[in-house]
Amino acid sequence: GQSEQALGNFEKAAALFTILKNRQLGFTHYILLAGLYGSAGYFEKTDSVANEGIKFFKNQQLKSPMAELNEARLQYFILGMRAKYKEAEPFIRRAITAAYAMRPYRYDIVKRQRFDLIWNLMVQNRYFEAELEVRRTIDETIEVFGTQSIHSLEGMALLSQVLLGQ
Repeated sequence: GQSEQALGNFEKAAALFTILKNRQLGFTHYILLAGLYGSAGYFEKTDSVANEGIKFFKNQQLKSPMAELNEARLQYFILGMRAKYKEAEPFIRRAITAAYAMRPYRYDIVKRQRFDLIWNLMVQNRYFEAELEVRRTIDETIEVFGTQSIHSLEGMALLSQVLLGQ
């Protein structure tokens, strides 16, 4: 699906993403299909797919941190596509909380959510808060992966973008 999207084959990409989404293989297929529709300007279809995913994760019998994470990610995704960054922020923070609660613990998932929060703060011109968040993220990343990991370097690159924005 992503290859077809990159090649500009919108209809084929949408068909492939829809097949995968209908097999309920997880968050990724909802977000890819919603993102495909959003990038083409089909916001009603974007909302429909994202809301279907939100409903799917809300209705899971055993509410797991992963279901909570995916539901929050879809919520902030559809708000972010409409530039409603302030409204999306609580969902990003909820996703971070859910990511920390996951077992087995995966810091790479936590880091991704924290990066989303930092970008969200930057587009709201809240650079001081973004700097505090990115520094916390770098500290945690170094603690988990060390100073030479790609994860730590990504955090440092993001810090440079935050500082440039200030």
